[in-house]
Amino acid sequence: MDGASNPMDGDSPSQSILDFVRRCSDFPSHLKADYAALYAHYFQVSDGSYDIRRLKDHLLDQIKRALGRDTGSSTMDLARIKRQLIYEHVVCGAEVLYAVQTLDLIMDSIRTEPAVLPLTPDAAGWQEAVQAAHHYLELDPDIFSNTQGHETRAWNVGKAAKALLDRGIPVDLINGDVHLSDDAVKAAVVKIRILIRKVGPLQVVANLFAFLSRWFDPVQQRYHFGRRPSAMPQDRPPTPPFGYLLNQCVREMDAVPLPMHPSSRIKAIQELEALATALAAVLDVEIYNVWEVLMSAGPNMLSFLQKLVIFDWAYSFPQMRPTDVVGFLTGVFDWVDDADFKASSGWTMANARIVIGNIIKVARDTRGPVVIHAHEFDPDNRVPAVELDAILLAFTHHQLPVNKDYLSPLDRKEADFWTKPLMMDPMGRSILMDASWCSPSFYEVFATAARKFDGGTDTKIGKAAERFLRDEFMRHGVPSVGGDYDAAGEHGECDLVVETPENLFFLELKKKPLTRSAQGGNDLKLLVDLSQSLVEAQAQAGGHEVRLRKDGVLHLERDGGAADVQLNGREVERIAVSLLDFGTLQDRTLVERFLETAIRYEFSVPDAKLNEELDDLRIHRKALIEQYTKMVELEPGRKQHPFFPCWFLSVPQILVLLDDVTNPESFKNALWATRHMTMGTLDFYFEFATRKSWMNAVP
Repeated sequence: MDGASNPMDGDSPSQSILDFVRRCSDFPSHLKADYAALYAHYFQVSDGSYDIRRLKDHLLDQIKRALGRDTGSSTMDLARIKRQLIYEHVVCGAEVLYAVQTLDLIMDSIRTEPAVLPLTPDAAGWQEAVQAAHHYLELDPDIFSNTQGHETRAWNVGKAAKALLDRGIPVDLINGDVHLSDDAVKAAVVKIRILIRKVGPLQVVANLFAFLSRWFDPVQQRYHFGRRPSAMPQDRPPTPPFGYLLNQCVREMDAVPLPMHPSSRIKAIQELEALATALAAVLDVEIYNVWEVLMSAGPNMLSFLQKLVIFDWAYSFPQMRPTDVVGFLTGVFDWVDDADFKASSGWTMANARIVIGNIIKVARDTRGPVVIHAHEFDPDNRVPAVELDAILLAFTHHQLPVNKDYLSPLDRKEADFWTKPLMMDPMGRSILMDASWCSPSFYEVFATAARKFDGGTDTKIGKAAERFLRDEFMRHGVPSVGGDYDAAGEHGECDLVVETPENLFFLELKKKPLTRSAQGGNDLKLLVDLSQSLVEAQAQAGGHEVRLRKDGVLHLERDGGAADVQLNGREVERIAVSLLDFGTLQDRTLVERFLETAIRYEFSVPDAKLNEELDDLRIHRKALIEQYTKMVELEPGRKQHPFFPCWFLSVPQILVLLDDVTNPESFKNALWATRHMTMGTLDFYFEFATRKSWMNAVP
């Protein structure tokens, strides 16, 4: 097909499988689908009787004997070949589905083998295995017939590649992957931008949020959409990349939409969604089955995490509960002297918070874009006009385009819309694209201005966030303690400790955000960010737990006061807290898998200089390993699932979690809503809301 590579030429692995399958047709025709004849062939019994179960087991054993090895290729290599076959079928029309079914059976047969015989055109063992699989499929032709259901990802990626190809965008199918050249990506993006400008960026954004509003949670004030993997094989289309589309729309904000008939506008929007979905789907970052998360661990963990964070940005978008914004900003910037700050920035944080409150009040009942009129920023005239102008200048993208160099869904680091909450349209109107989407940007404006004002801003924000959390816990009837301790020559510092009769909760807060490079899938930056947030916090909390289990008590001192935290046979939960959301990475199942991987494998990069950036991770990893060893000595039951009591939550998540909390026990109950189950969505907010609704529904 024009525009697609022709991967079926030559001695490719996929071609080898096809050749082996075709040779099966040379088997004596009188044995085909003749159970008795097959039985006689394999067991030299010719009396016409047969045991079909015995024959099936023999065929599976023959596949294992033919291919099983201590060293060689891996099942991942075979999975690539299978994907390649599916892509060749969907994109190029190749007749390969029986070969896919054959390979499925072979992979199922050898799943417990350490390695397999490498696939080459002249590998006799492979011909023997394929022949045995062929006969097995004659006995049970439906066993792997649901290829689309079992291989939803590969089919969707293949269909996406075909959709791009049909639109004149060239694709390459190489070793089980779909590749787009830079020119191909640019060609697709040009088409996307033309459609956005044709329909009108504001109209597209409004349509997207009208669609997303079905998932809006009025309590959490956020859109609960994203991954919805199934536990069973399921044939479903890929998810539209809402985050990517929204960020392309704001880039085109200078466009004036063309006059169009409503039916033409609908068709243009449908084509826009189809094209963007195809472009994003070929990245192959969407999860279709919950077992992908539950089975993630080991050497493949990092590549799995890369896909997850790319999905977070391309398919979803950051959100924060708008009604939490003013209180959050008040808390984490409580150290700022407004008089001095105004001299630096031209505005005070106190007056900026007044403006933010008014913006949120105007936008709170609208899903999607809201025009904020001049008088609505300060209807009570509480802010001096000159200062109001300075605040709006800081809050607004005046220079267009924003996201100027944002092309592929992988280009997270090139996007800058997130730095400010407001935009100006061609008519000079101030627009908030959506209250939930843009709320995190208010923090970015404050933090950027504060860094210009004070070089120690990041440290001070971290300390203030601790105070803010303590105050929030107390406001909900949950007292906490914290402070420094010295024991047996070791020094430690607990940020917050919350106690219930059965549990102790150690909370360690790290301000480190998930950087744009990490969100774009940069593996090194992703590890660095996790090291300086999740891993460091868990290593600190783990140190507290080990010391507490050894001594039975921690004597904490802070600000002239003291408190003793006693174990008293209680269980310990360790909560790493980030200032802002880390998205998918804060899923409990994923946290447990990542920490287990971290103590079993060492991460490194080939470049020695870049490798130094992982020194912190190595230090924290060493601490986790030592703690694990000590914990097993102190409590042998922790040998299995040592990180099950570990959490990774953000301050905004904790604010939502505290909604119905009135005492320490209800805090524990809120946490327990998501402790013992997962829905596989990797979305704390959604799963917490769902569990709450289930519990509230119980009479």
